[in-house]
Amino acid sequence: MIVIQPKTGKLPKLSLIFLHGLGDTGHGWAPVMRMLASVLPMVRFILPTADHLPVTMNNGFRMPAWYDIYSLDRNAEVDKAGMEKSVDLVKQIIKSEHSAGVEKVVVGGFSQGGVISLLTALNTSEHLAGAICLSGYLPYKPERTLATHVPIFMGHGRDDQVVTFEYGKRSFEELMKMGLTVTFKEYHNMGHSASEQELDDMVAFIRTFIIDDHADL
Repeated sequence: MIVIQPKTGKLPKLSLIFLHGLGDTGHGWAPVMRMLASVLPMVRFILPTADHLPVTMNNGFRMPAWYDIYSLDRNAEVDKAGMEKSVDLVKQIIKSEHSAGVEKVVVGGFSQGGVISLLTALNTSEHLAGAICLSGYLPYKPERTLATHVPIFMGHGRDDQVVTFEYGKRSFEELMKMGLTVTFKEYHNMGHSASEQELDDMVAFIRTFIIDDHADL
């Protein structure tokens, strides 16, 4: 797990746990988070790496994955057990940050990581300041939602051919029906990736919904 400490040199009052996508590691997003640290100097960035799992969609090839994927078809069966295991891992990190004196925790991620961030936001009793989902989706509607007060940012490329834009948009609409506060941004000429504009919007989300609401941060 990679941890990027706040540039202030002080104990952070806000930590961002960011989860990578399928086949990646925490190292893959480290350069991006170090860049964001320059504009969010009060934030600690935590980048876990998923265990290596056999992924059915990839002929059982083992790779870092937060859960198994059986098919890209949105109507396919999902690995709820694997998802719940990863959510439990994130909950442990959130609890650890609170125990260390960090007042606010945000969970975010890209693709698979974004899926886990959404499920964590919906299923944790731990206090969560916000959630971020980049190029992700809501795989299923939880039987119960523990936290409807958590603000969520979702970003999705119009040209995404892995997790289609339509799937991301429908997930946003489903979250809205559940009563959550969700900001959804779409990006033209962007596939299954992130862009500078999306990262700028993510930073603006953190500042507007989280930092600005707590001036002492």
